[in-house]
Order: sequence, then structure tokens, then C-alpha cells
Amino acid sequence: MTDEAARQRIVSDLDTTFLVEAAAGTGKTTMLVRRFVALLRKGADVAGLAAVTFTDKAAGELKVRIRGVIESERREASDAERAALGRALARLEEARISTLHTFAADLLRERPIEAGIDPRFVPSSEDDAKATFEEAFARWLEGALGRRAPAVERALARREVSVDRLRKAARDLVDHRHLGAPWRDKPWDSAAARNEALDRLQAFVTLVEPSRSKTDPFRKALAPAMALAERAHRISDAEIEAELVTLARSRDAKKPRWDRARLVKGVGRDEVKAVHEALYECLEAYARSADADLATRLRGELWGVIDVYEELKASRGILDFDDLLLRTRSLLAGDPEVRRRFAGRLTHLLVDEFQDTDPSQAAILLLLASDRPDAADPLASPPAPGKLFCVGDPKQSIYRFRHADIATYARVKELVVASGGAVLELGRSYRAVPGIQAFVNATFAPLLTGDPVSLQAAHVPLERVRGVIGDQPAVMGVPVPKPYGKNERLAKVALRASYPAALAAQIAWLIRESGYRVAQKGGGTARIGPGDICVLFRQMGGFGEVSVRELTAALTQRSIPFSVVGGSSASTGDEIRGVVAALAAVERPGDSLAVYAALHGFLFGISDESLFEYKVRYGSIDPLVRPRTELPRELSSIGNALVILGELYLRRNSRPPAETVFELLKRTRGHLSISLSANGEQTMTDLARIAHRAVAHERHGGLSFRAFIDELEESMVQGASGEWDENATGVRIMTAHRAKGLEFPVVAIGDPASAAARAPDRVVDVREEVAALELAGLAPWELLERAELETDRLAS
Repeated sequence: MTDEAARQRIVSDLDTTFLVEAAAGTGKTTMLVRRFVALLRKGADVAGLAAVTFTDKAAGELKVRIRGVIESERREASDAERAALGRALARLEEARISTLHTFAADLLRERPIEAGIDPRFVPSSEDDAKATFEEAFARWLEGALGRRAPAVERALARREVSVDRLRKAARDLVDHRHLGAPWRDKPWDSAAARNEALDRLQAFVTLVEPSRSKTDPFRKALAPAMALAERAHRISDAEIEAELVTLARSRDAKKPRWDRARLVKGVGRDEVKAVHEALYECLEAYARSADADLATRLRGELWGVIDVYEELKASRGILDFDDLLLRTRSLLAGDPEVRRRFAGRLTHLLVDEFQDTDPSQAAILLLLASDRPDAADPLASPPAPGKLFCVGDPKQSIYRFRHADIATYARVKELVVASGGAVLELGRSYRAVPGIQAFVNATFAPLLTGDPVSLQAAHVPLERVRGVIGDQPAVMGVPVPKPYGKNERLAKVALRASYPAALAAQIAWLIRESGYRVAQKGGGTARIGPGDICVLFRQMGGFGEVSVRELTAALTQRSIPFSVVGGSSASTGDEIRGVVAALAAVERPGDSLAVYAALHGFLFGISDESLFEYKVRYGSIDPLVRPRTELPRELSSIGNALVILGELYLRRNSRPPAETVFELLKRTRGHLSISLSANGEQTMTDLARIAHRAVAHERHGGLSFRAFIDELEESMVQGASGEWDENATGVRIMTAHRAKGLEFPVVAIGDPASAAARAPDRVVDVREEVAALELAGLAPWELLERAELETDRLAS
């Protein structure tokens, strides 16, 4: 085995700093556990060791694994080592084995005054932090609209910019507030640029306007340009800017039907085309500059949300997850005495999943591991020999939206090597079968070359460990029946339309007909079952949302159970929509549409004909208005349903929302019907999510049933994130982000037509402490100038 020497160095060379790079399934975490125990065998004080990772679940599993290895190695250790391991086992709780956030919170609790925080601070939950942000944004928006903030008025004049997009932009800024250096404010003469664009527009319209009939497709394509030229003198500068930007991005106006154009005598087609081309060069340049200028000014306005957010947290004595890290970094960097004291306690720091580290996390680790405790710059001092041990895989650095920064990883890697440490590579893969390893090696070795400019990771060849199972293939293609579009060429639209059904058919064949087997964790093999299969999507929104819906429908048709992890309302079944509709009718009995949706939905299942007859006979369908005469037998089900909704309405605010949910299900026997539905497992998971949301709503101070319903309906629109259920037995459907760290015998690609890379939406420079973000679709100057480099980096 070519990596055996590296594995031996990890457990024997304890005085050297290591950064271990290895792919998934190569035993990175196992080697971290073995080094932790090796340190204890050599007499390291357990209280001086810290092992950190990035989720509570992973931290809990890490502690269990360390305890298990200690107990196992005690049996074969020498007397001295056995004694050392025994002492460590008795005091294992003194070791800091936790997430970095928990680790940081513990440090802050010891020195709150020096950190400038409330000594009784409470780490806020995600729900509490979200509620605090929403309150801060609402206060800021009210003030911005009241004083008619120019940047906000300019932004809201754009058709594509809404209050929701401003809210998301503010959220992005809050998440990147630790990189608070101002954006570059490039001089731009907006009036001159606007006048030039209008002059060119008027010149073009003058050439084509007199020659067009109103029904001509050429004129229709250019109608927005003509309308703007005619009314520009009557609207505000902000409105002109908005319409010029919209015109610049109009495909129809940019590429009109020249073959249908009939020009007046004396005006040549080439002349008009040249004027049109010059117009669009001007418009596109204007749109880029207007966006960049507005992005910079909007960022200045939106920073007020951060100020209000910080004030609210301080008044309530809460810290969000980012605060825990930012405050700890500031404390360690700004107070040499505190830094020396904390660093002196720790003899060794072991870090799992280091590729997920963001700049603040890396700074905390380096400040505590430094061999120069007096240095405040974490990247100016190397770690003490052997004190820092990190494992990670730069190819798995996919949490950029959570501030994970591959550039930070690269800088720490350079620091480790410069300080006399070493980078070790592990290639022995215990997870994948040989066929998959060969496929991965052949595919990615030429692509992953370790480019230092784009910070692309280098490929580490996978080495064979597992054997094969019979003669079954390791990699299979899905036969897609209609992948071609017009002109018999491969088309994404055609592929998206036919792939979900083809994938469902392939899954059904694997389960029921193939006879293929997969290895079991306890040994032996078994036939492939639905729970062995995971379908991965790049995203659940956009085209991914449609594909998920079509795949789940195809699986349901074939009676294959499935579970959507992190699905949106598009993948939610009729059963859950029926429950939500009934709860909405409980809150709004006077809303005839809400009541109709509830009665027609899954829980009550009343037909259109019966509801129409009831409406004709009694005038309205109102849970709070009872007919004066006895209902005929054929309409009694409607009467019973209205009684349930009306009684729940009357009691809805006198008890917790969860009780109303449970009583609705009890009186309609909804939970029994759901459990027997085509995909009962997934639906029961979604139902449990609603119940959990109801309990959480009350726990976080929800004041009314209406507020719960508003929150529930909003979550249905935005997409509620489902939690991972390891006991689910159906096919799992999730994004690649959610699948990280999980293992499945069979993995399928859910959206092969998905774009390989997206357009860059931010430029982050940790050294300059700046994060230039696209705000509400507006790209700042920094992003415009580095767009090509960022695009190459994202594609690598």
C-alpha cells in the first residue's frame, strides 16, 4: 500500500505538524482518532487535548470512537502505556471534543468582560437569530422608506428588485459582516452615461419607428425601446435607469427579427443594424456600470440592518453562531495575556474536516496552536511543532455559502510546510468498489491538476481495498429514451423531460429484477433495496425542483418508497398540502377559498359536485354558520367537516398550536390515512415536521395561531428543510451538500442536465477583509473586474 508510510507517520511522528489530505472513505477521521490515542499512550495530558469538528453529531461520534479505541488498545499496550490510557479514559470528559462553536463559547464564558459581551450571554438558536434579523430588517426598511433613501428608491424602481430581494441581500451582508471593509466606489458620471444612452436610443428609434406597423413582429420586439424614447422626459432618473437596464437585458429587443424588418426608402438595413449594435454596446455598458454603482451605494444603506441587528442582540444578551467565532477571534487576537493563557492550556489541537474551515475558524486554531503566543496575526506565526493536526479533503470544500474558504485552506497548508510540518496524502479507499475507483481515477486525474490560480485541488489517486461482488458492474448509465431536441441534437430540455421516468425505471429494475447485491456493514451481501439507493441533485430549486417532483411522481407510480431530505413544497404530496389547507381554514373560516381548499383536500376529500350543491342550497360554506334544517345524507360529510373546522377555530388561541394540529388529525383520522398512502414514510416525515414546527413556534414565543399559520404557509412556499432520518427505508433524494458524510451502496445522479458551474456572485478577499457580494442581482465593481477569474475558479 503506497500510503502505509503516511499512516504510520501519523501515529508515530507526534512532534511534527501534519495536514492530511484524503478523499472520502479513506479513513481520515479514523487516523485522527488514532493520533489522539497515540498521544495519550505517550503520556499526553488528556486535559490538554482538543479535537474539533463542525457538527454536533460528528463531535458526539468522535468522542465515542476515541473511547472505543482507547479501550481496545489498552488490551495490547505495554504496562506504562496501559496505565496512561487508563488514566486518560477516567478523565476523558476533560478533553475538549466538540464543535468549534462550542469550543469558542466555552472560551468566551471564561473571559466575557475582556470579550466585551454580557457574562450571561446565551447562544441563539437559528430560529431566534432569524427572528432577530427579521425584526432588524423591518425596522431598517421602515426608516429607509420614511427618509426616501436614494439607493433604496433606485433599487426598488427596478422591476426585478423586490423587498424580499433586499431582505436576502441584507441577510448576505449580515453573514459576511466580519469582512467589513468598504467596497470600492468607482467614479461614474451617471447623468452623462444616461444621456448618451438616451441619445443613441432616440437615434435608433428615429430610423425605425416611422416604418413599422403595430402588428409587425419587428416592431413588437422594439416596442419597449420606442416607448422609453417617447416617455423618457416625463419620468424620474431612477425610472429611466431602471428601464434602460431592462432594455439592455431584453432578448427580443437585442435580437429583433431583421428578416421581417421593412425599412423606409433611403434607410439601409446595414445602417440600421450598425446603429442598433452601437446602441446595445452602450446599453450593456451602462447597465453594468449602473448595477455596480447602485450595488456599492445599496451596500452602504443595507449596512444599517447590521447596526440594528447588533443592537437587538446586545440588548437581549444573545450571540449568534457567527458571533461565537468572531468574538473569540477578536479576544485571542486583541488580548496577548488571554491568548497566552488559553494557548498554554492546550498541548495538541486536532481538527477534522479542515476543508470546511472559514477564516475566523482558522484564525482561532492558529492563534491557539502558535509557537509565538505574542503574535496577534494568526498567519504571521507558524504552529508549534506537533501541536496542530488537521485532516481534510480540498475537493470536498463545498460550503462556500457558509464562509468555507479554500484560499484560507491553501494559506494554512503553506504555513504548515513553511514551519517544518508536512502534507500527507491518503489514497487507500475503504468505501468505493474497485470499478468506481478506476472510473474516478481515469476521469479526474487529468482534470484536477492543483492549479494555484483557481485554487483547484489536486487529484489523489484512490487505491483498491475492497473486492468485487460477482460480475456486476460498478458504474452504469441510465438509458434515456428521448434526449434529443430539434435538429436531432442533445438538448437539456428534452433530457430533463424524459430522464426522471427513465431513472425511476432503472431503480425499479435494480431493486426487482437485476439480482445485484451490495455489501452489508456487518459482513456478507444482500440484494439491493430502496434504502440502499440515494439520488443526488445539484439543487432542489429551479429546474431541480421540477425534476424532483417528476422523479417522486415516477417512483410513486412504481410503488417505490422514497424520502426527500430538504425538499420544498414542490415535492410535498397532496396529503401534506391537505393538512396545511385545513389548518389555514381553521384560522380563516370566513375565507371561502381557504375553506373550499380544506374540504376538497386530502383530509376531507369532498367532491366539487357536493360542494357546489351545498353552496347552491345554503348560500355559503362557512364553518361558523350552521344550516337551519337538517342536512341530507349526501351532504352530511360536509356538515361534519364544517363542525370540526368551526370547533377548532373557537379553541385555536386558547391552547398551543400543536394541540390543534393533533386534534385535527385525530378527528379526521388523517394520520392513519397518511400512513397507508402511496408514500406514507415520506408523508409521515413531513407531518412530523409540521408538528415540530408547531411546538417550536410556541417555544419561541409565538403569540397566536395566525402567526403559526403564516409561518407554516411561508415555509411551504420557500421550501422547508427536512432532517436526515437514518431509519428511513426508501430511496433517499437530496442535494450533494446534504449527502456529504453519508454513505450509500448505490448513488444515482438526479439532474445530469444541471449546469456544471454557476456565474460568480461574490469576491471574497480575506487579506483585505472585503466581501464584495452581488446584492439583489447587482454586481459590484470588484465582481465585474474579477468575474472571469471567479468563473474559472467555480468551474474547476
